[in-house]
Amino acid sequence: EVGPALIHQLLTPRGEEASLSNTSSPKGPFSKAAQMLVDAIRSKDNQRLCEVISHLRGLKDDGAPVRGVDDRHAVTGRTPLHEAVMLNRLTSVQILLQAGADPNVGHATQGPPLLHAAAWGETALVEALVLCGSDINAVDCAEYTALHYAAVGEHCETVRTL
Repeated sequence: EVGPALIHQLLTPRGEEASLSNTSSPKGPFSKAAQMLVDAIRSKDNQRLCEVISHLRGLKDDGAPVRGVDDRHAVTGRTPLHEAVMLNRLTSVQILLQAGADPNVGHATQGPPLLHAAAWGETALVEALVLCGSDINAVDCAEYTALHYAAVGEHCETVRTL
């Protein structure tokens, strides 16, 4: 069962005390926190995602983004928000945005999550991302925007939303 003790154990490097600060690991943009968030998203269990976020937030809920929420997954290079969009998990996307996830943090080549939501015609995801500040003019490595992908995919409702 996922609980605070297990999360604490998984996030704490051997011989160290876990830091609940809102900063990434000094080792780079990949973090155990991001791994835990992505695992919770992949589990399709939003209660588990909320528990992980609650633990990462710690005792202080000052409105600052949750630790690791914008870090990249070590294997995919995507943020937890990007992973939730890729898996079409609207509720997980909303939870992550409420936890302070930045919708403009993109993958090195794939661009920000908005591009994927638009490419698949997932209008509800597009709306959620845009309402939380996603840049509709952001591009991927090919310089394509969300509007480009929505139009090429013939997703008329998504085109109108953008």
